[in-house]
Amino acid sequence: MKFNFSRTPMFALPLLTTLATPVFAGDATLELLAQKGIISAEEYATLKAKQKDQAQVSLKDGLKITSQDGKGNVQFGALMQLDAAHFTNKSSGASKDYGDGSELRRGRLSMSGTSGAWDFRLETELSPNATLGITDAWATWRGPVNITAGNFKVPYSMEALMSDKNLAFMERSLAAAFLPVRAPGIMVSKSSPHGSLAAGVFGEPLSTATSDDEGGGFSARATWAPMIASGHVLHVGGSMHWRQPTQVSAGSKLETLRLSSKPEMNLFPDRLVDTGNIAGDVRDSRVAALELATTQGPVTAQAEYAMTQVRRETGSNLDFTGAYAQIAWAVTGEVRGYKPETGVLDGIRPNGAVAWELAARYSKLDLTDGTVKGGEERNASYAINAYVGPNVKLSLNYVDVLSVKGGLMNGNEPSAVMLRTQFSY
Repeated sequence: MKFNFSRTPMFALPLLTTLATPVFAGDATLELLAQKGIISAEEYATLKAKQKDQAQVSLKDGLKITSQDGKGNVQFGALMQLDAAHFTNKSSGASKDYGDGSELRRGRLSMSGTSGAWDFRLETELSPNATLGITDAWATWRGPVNITAGNFKVPYSMEALMSDKNLAFMERSLAAAFLPVRAPGIMVSKSSPHGSLAAGVFGEPLSTATSDDEGGGFSARATWAPMIASGHVLHVGGSMHWRQPTQVSAGSKLETLRLSSKPEMNLFPDRLVDTGNIAGDVRDSRVAALELATTQGPVTAQAEYAMTQVRRETGSNLDFTGAYAQIAWAVTGEVRGYKPETGVLDGIRPNGAVAWELAARYSKLDLTDGTVKGGEERNASYAINAYVGPNVKLSLNYVDVLSVKGGLMNGNEPSAVMLRTQFSY
């Protein structure tokens, strides 16, 4: 039996519209149906009018809803990272044992999208073992330059700006100790097919904000990728940050700063290098970092060197340094993407059912200078990552503290085997 839809009575049009809505998803489909005479001109006009209020739904990268005209969308996502760790104190004569443990490292829900010339993102942290509350809450106006306001990542360091789910290792390197990843502020940015430039002013991070006289700072980062080809990228970058610390207590004019780091193991209870509260009425701190990264097919290498100068009203200035170098190899042949508009490496998407990646890293942090004996730490880290489909990542890390010289934890050399199950959507 063959039906002629061109003779469909008008009382059946609402039923036709309802049944056809999932099918008539695009203008091209309606045009084709009208041209072939399957629907009448009147039915075409009615369906076309109704189509303006419909939205398209995609499940490719989280739940994404896009308006019919393509000018607006909203996307919902989630990130879960469940970690477990086994610690060993391998230093000779060690008097301290560290208990094994597990934690929900991150548990996040996010909503992001676009509305005309505006982009926005809201992300909350639900894990009880992390800083609860807002991680991202920002809006960006896209014009001749982009203007971003809210709470977001400070333009500093490729490693810091990379998404937590895309890192080759479970934790960032020792060199990430010099600056908080996120802070409230306003930023101006501009990008080109081969580079990016961003600068902004920022307040105290939400996790450490107090009722005292809040400090603030200025941050800027520039990147350039002279080579961007299929599977081949060369990236160079530099960033700087100037910051005046928060006044530590009401009524006191003395200001201080504290720098410290865990040994690339979030479950580890101690900070092996720690300046404590730096005395001498800290005037400000100046951070500068250099970046170098390259992708050559399935092999990715990146390195950064950072230095911090702490200027004091009383006593000499202090200089601290940190650095890391790492290499990662996708054994199954996948290539990490690169985003020139932000100067950041992207994650791995498996070509088949599973993608395998091997990575190694050396990092160093020196927090000893002058009268401040924060200690010097050197680490070696190794990772095996399995990417199961687009949403699941399994990571096995071994972190070896090679040495700790100076400071309260002098000679303490723990190591850890860590496992992470990650689900991102």
